[in-house]
Amino acid sequence: MDADPLGTLRKVAEMGYKNVEHANYINNKFYGFSATEFRKILDDLGLKMPSGHTVLDKNKHWDGAKNDFNDIWKRTVDDAAICGQKHVVSPWLDVSQRKNLNDLKTMMEIFNKSLLRCLNTTFPSSLTFIFLKKRKKIPNTISRILPAIPIGFS
Repeated sequence: MDADPLGTLRKVAEMGYKNVEHANYINNKFYGFSATEFRKILDDLGLKMPSGHTVLDKNKHWDGAKNDFNDIWKRTVDDAAICGQKHVVSPWLDVSQRKNLNDLKTMMEIFNKSLLRCLNTTFPSSLTFIFLKKRKKIPNTISRILPAIPIGFS
């Protein structure tokens, strides 16, 4: 995808695939394309992108003083909706943001707020937020916390 995203997507569509998932949203772009451009490429090829991996990082996306997301994360969610995503997936939680129980609880609160942000996006989409909890990568402490959190996790 990095070397030739358009050519790769063409080949995927030619093979008969109808859905793709991105793992590259950098500097407000999907593989170098704006959300509007990428959506047009997908539409022209008959592809849908129901989900994509975008790491929610407290240090990059959260404004603690405002207790809200910064414009970077807000745009991430808006761009996901523009591309037709139904799910914004955060596949990883950095070790520095899960050193202890309080850190984990803070991140769970931020994840829940991200779900609400996704549900209330200004674009016509029923967008949700998902954190992929993989027991091999995340300590068991998070597994004990997550069942008590009512929304936003898979």
